[in-house]
Amino acid sequence: MKATSSFKRVGGAKNAVHNAREFEAKHIDKEKTADNRTYVFDYGDDGEMSTSKVISAEELEGYEREYYRTTYTGACDAQNARNHAKRQYNRDRTPDDLYDGARTKPDSIVLQIGKCEDNIGKKELMKSFGTLIKKYNNEFIQEDARIRFISACYHGDETTDHLHAQLVYEVKDEDGNWKLNQTECLKRLGFERPDPTQSETKKNNVKVAYTEKHRQMWLDAIEETLSVELDRTPEKNHKHEEADHELGLKKREQKALESIISDEKAEYASLRSKNALEAQILSDTRKKLFDLEKYLEEKKLSLDPSDLSAKAEVAQQLRQVHKAIVDFGFDTEMEEELE
Repeated sequence: MKATSSFKRVGGAKNAVHNAREFEAKHIDKEKTADNRTYVFDYGDDGEMSTSKVISAEELEGYEREYYRTTYTGACDAQNARNHAKRQYNRDRTPDDLYDGARTKPDSIVLQIGKCEDNIGKKELMKSFGTLIKKYNNEFIQEDARIRFISACYHGDETTDHLHAQLVYEVKDEDGNWKLNQTECLKRLGFERPDPTQSETKKNNVKVAYTEKHRQMWLDAIEETLSVELDRTPEKNHKHEEADHELGLKKREQKALESIISDEKAEYASLRSKNALEAQILSDTRKKLFDLEKYLEEKKLSLDPSDLSAKAEVAQQLRQVHKAIVDFGFDTEMEEELE
């Protein structure tokens, strides 16, 4: 079994919309959406997570914005005051600006155990996440820097159960206020570039080192919690659970297609049976009409030439039979046979 985690800076309002399911997507089973859960976390004076509670997905953005206001207003006010002293009023920022900012909105981690063929349930996933939180409390909380989970959203309505966990990287500024700074936070927590001898690049920075550390912590948390042994080989070009969703979606579409084909075959067989019956009825009708026509022709010849009334009656009957032959199209069939 494999377990995955992937970072994507899609926190903030966009992430709240995703978790509230305010959109339509073919890989989401709306009948299971009610089983989704949204968790938010409170912290004690020691900086460690103290309590968690369940809220509605629609309340998530409001809660996260309130966390930003409560935690970062002091730093924003102090920085704005410094900006004003320099007459740089256009550089003012509010906690809401930070929540919407590309680099300051919550970071989002997708945590998943297994894939569609060996999907693990909510209970095991949440227990493993709880173990991960404890590891974060032990590893990533210090006097001047910390990484905090502020919310987590369990999704059980997709192909594979998974968790979207939102976190923030915080450092204390010179005034003692907590502010957001991912790179500085990771450096203060002891992370270095994978290759310190080389300059910083997209693949050689402190976030890369932290991401690998987080991945190992997540795998450790799962193995310790569930007493399982995981395949720890990193997946190349891993993109969240989207590929897994696509695989499951293709399987469902294939199953639906097979069901449609099966239904069509059954209907076709039924129609063939029905058509065969209709063809037999038509064949019997054709024979009867031509037999009747032959009988009336013979009767007409056997009549007394002076019995005009009888001859008129047979002639009328023959016209009716001929009309029926034409209406059924038997006259065309007879012409094709003669040709």
